[in-house]
Amino acid sequence: MNEATSPLEDFLQRIPKIELHCHLLGTIRKETMKDLARKNGARTTDAEIDAFYIRGDKPVGVLHIFRELENHIIQAPADLRR
Repeated sequence: MNEATSPLEDFLQRIPKIELHCHLLGTIRKETMKDLARKNGARTTDAEIDAFYIRGDKPVGVLHIFRELENHIIQAPADLRR
């Protein structure tokens, strides 16, 4: 770190840039996703959230579920800290 950069700026320069492309919803634990969905009024079931986490072929409607989660899961700064 040089004197002109903050620790955060220095960190951002050093991390692998692939990390900048991580999708937030793909990094949330399934149980946290379920808790936040209930808390924030998402119109999804636990079974739909379970299906979201299955690798490989996705069931029909997964894009709808993804959008519902995206629009209703992260509603407050505290939700990001979970």
